[in-house]
Amino acid sequence: MVKLAICVKRKAGMSAPDFHRYWREVHASVVKSVPEFMRHLRKYVQSHTVSEAVPGFPAEPSQYDGLAELWFDNLEDVGKAFREPRYMEIIRPDEGKFADLAGSTLFVAEEIVMHPGKATPIKLIGALKPKAGMSVPDFHAYWKGTHGTVVKSVPEFMRHVRKYVQSHAIAGSIPGFPAGPQMFEGVAELWFDSVEEVGKAFNEQRYLEIIRADEKKFLDLAGCSIFVAEEVPIHGN
Repeated sequence: MVKLAICVKRKAGMSAPDFHRYWREVHASVVKSVPEFMRHLRKYVQSHTVSEAVPGFPAEPSQYDGLAELWFDNLEDVGKAFREPRYMEIIRPDEGKFADLAGSTLFVAEEIVMHPGKATPIKLIGALKPKAGMSVPDFHAYWKGTHGTVVKSVPEFMRHVRKYVQSHAIAGSIPGFPAGPQMFEGVAELWFDSVEEVGKAFNEQRYLEIIRADEKKFLDLAGCSIFVAEEVPIHGN
């Protein structure tokens, strides 16, 4: 199974509350009303930004208002879904009513569960960019093989984490979808009991000493987009 990850930016002139309401209440229903699209879709989750930054984390406040995640059986089915005529007739026009498509960015990813557990409503989302000079294959190998182990080795951090998933980009575009260029090579997702627990985890001294130091070995921290979101399941388990 593969996952389409879309970092969503709201359209100019739309308030954040209006964006979140429309995306959750209106657009989700529009998507589910099109069986020609839904027959390809296995799961659909919206994550709505509740905090644009994490205290102490060296990234600029996120420009994104949420993350859309859509699961498909394979890469070919992603393309089929977004080429469906009824998608183009019904869902695509509705996207333009709330999202800045050109300002959004997407990729298709392979999901790797690093720490299984319960997906609580609050999660940290990190859209990740490799550090300058690091090849994409080396980035993915280090993130999966080394950094994931480093994170799990720090109990002072992990006691706050309920689940941890890495999503590694395998394709950077969908033919015909008018998103901006691929900006990131993956998304890290960590679930917590509350927004306060996110702050506690990322200010643990052992996180700063061990995990933060390792992040600098493979990430362009200033170029990453980090935000805290509320997860809203729309379709599937």
